[in-house]
Amino acid sequence: MNPQTISFYKQNITTAQDQIQRLSRTINRLAFLRLFVLLAGGTLLFQVVQTAHVGLTLLSFIATLLLFLLLVFFQSKTNHKKKAAECFKRINENEIAVDQNILQNGYDDGEAFIDDEHMNASDLDLFGRNSIFQLVSRCATYNGNKCLAKWLQDPASIEEVNARQKFVQELTSDFSWWQELQAKLFPLNRNKKDYQKFIADYLAKPLPFPNRSIFKGYIAVAPYLFLALFIGSYFKAELLTIPIVLAVVHVMVSLFFSNKISLIASGLNKGGDALGAFAPAIKQIEERDWKNQKAIEMLLRMQRQNGLPISVSIQRLATLLNRLDARLNAFMGLFLNAFLLWDFKQVHALQDWQSSQSQGILEALEMLTSVEAIGSFAVLKFNHPEWAFPLLVSHSPTFEAKGISHPLIKDDKVVANDYSLQDHRLALVTGSNMAGKSTFLRTIGVNAVLCLSGAPVCAAQMKMSDLRIATYMRIRDSISESTSTFKAELNRLQKILALVKNQKNTFFLLDEMLRGTNSMDKYLGSKAIIEKLIEENGVGVVATHDLKLAELAEKYPAIVKNFHFDIQVKDEEMLFDYKLKTGPCTLFNASLLLKKIGIEIR
Repeated sequence: MNPQTISFYKQNITTAQDQIQRLSRTINRLAFLRLFVLLAGGTLLFQVVQTAHVGLTLLSFIATLLLFLLLVFFQSKTNHKKKAAECFKRINENEIAVDQNILQNGYDDGEAFIDDEHMNASDLDLFGRNSIFQLVSRCATYNGNKCLAKWLQDPASIEEVNARQKFVQELTSDFSWWQELQAKLFPLNRNKKDYQKFIADYLAKPLPFPNRSIFKGYIAVAPYLFLALFIGSYFKAELLTIPIVLAVVHVMVSLFFSNKISLIASGLNKGGDALGAFAPAIKQIEERDWKNQKAIEMLLRMQRQNGLPISVSIQRLATLLNRLDARLNAFMGLFLNAFLLWDFKQVHALQDWQSSQSQGILEALEMLTSVEAIGSFAVLKFNHPEWAFPLLVSHSPTFEAKGISHPLIKDDKVVANDYSLQDHRLALVTGSNMAGKSTFLRTIGVNAVLCLSGAPVCAAQMKMSDLRIATYMRIRDSISESTSTFKAELNRLQKILALVKNQKNTFFLLDEMLRGTNSMDKYLGSKAIIEKLIEENGVGVVATHDLKLAELAEKYPAIVKNFHFDIQVKDEEMLFDYKLKTGPCTLFNASLLLKKIGIEIR
């Protein structure tokens, strides 16, 4: 991260901290005022009660209550602003922390998406600790992370990649807008609930509850009926019996239907707070004047036919769910049901919402998850403005990169290389141990994955066609499946050969084949596999220690090209420059490494 970007984040942190301190002072003053109103109002009421003036007593009580509630309202709004400022501060602090070490990223590391059966995810460290996902993700929601993981796992078409790139560029150019949205969603960070499924399940079936208009009409007038009876009892005491009897009946009816209501409430599972966080985020998306076509198309899909903003519908649903959760407090639930038939009122309101206000909700949540994934790529580009958006071309196979390096290696240690498929289809990379062969293969693979997900790449320039990456790098045995290392290697190679045969845009990255067998079988087997790949018109890179395989370039001069990473030896010290060079390697370091641990080769 360059100094200007770090300065941007630090300035945001300072601004947020000042705002938090100012709001904290305001909250303390409001708390003091609330206490003062309670004490002063209580004293006033005590004095007025002594006068036995009912009207004045009632007026004093209402005035004290209203003033207290007004202060509560202002304190609640101020608390909300303070929490927003704290979230904004934390997302900026997170960027500074990630620049120092990606393990400090406060967002999900994608461990749940690890899949050893995937054709490149494990070998390229796409998910888990110290992974590409941990570097990239700024998704607070479960569905945002799921969307980002899918984009990394499943390469998109050229048209889709181009659309995502424009989307990323728009958010990068208006980064403050993205940070505002990011801060709104931060309270949901690491919340594992699938709210899209939650809403989809809710919309898929009607609520199991009676919905008769007469009953609904009574529920609507019940509060006013109680109020009228209580006022009437002031003039005629006998009327007080009626609301008491009604309250008992209401409680009994509520208990009779409590199982059905509990079933509905458990299905909705306290979703109000989370949906309440979605609403302002979706409102921000709705109100933006989008420029890129992908965002505009997504926005059109989520628009309501009656013109009501989706954010309003989601906020109403969140409010209803929070109101229904009031029944979880036994005393409050008893009181509300006795006088207001509260549970029935909320369930009927949910039924009305389901039938009249649910259109476009799923599309809105889908757009929100896409914006989160795009925003994650925008952070990557903002933090690394030198990274390029690759050019996608239709003529295959194409892979050309200048200044390409691995995104997980720190800037002060990384070495960039140039590589192009222009004059060959299969690159044979030889070299000594620790010279950089495996890292080079992962560099190619990781940047190809980023490219085909719509993200910027860690390169000065890059051009590629619609290639699908298949890797052979970390091959492990499996005791549970009685699979030896050699058998696991054969299984992986079989899959890659099948892909090359059936999916012509496969780009393979093979690192030191057949490690689980003897040197002669290893050479003969590797040679046979490479020739089979050539026969199937395969495209890719093979890294090997076996210099004899480099002779294949003489047999297939128009197809195979040799590259290498070498070492320089100075005073028996090995110096690595990690630069890719043409031709086979001529100097290896095994004997030097053995000598360093006290073993001489004679």
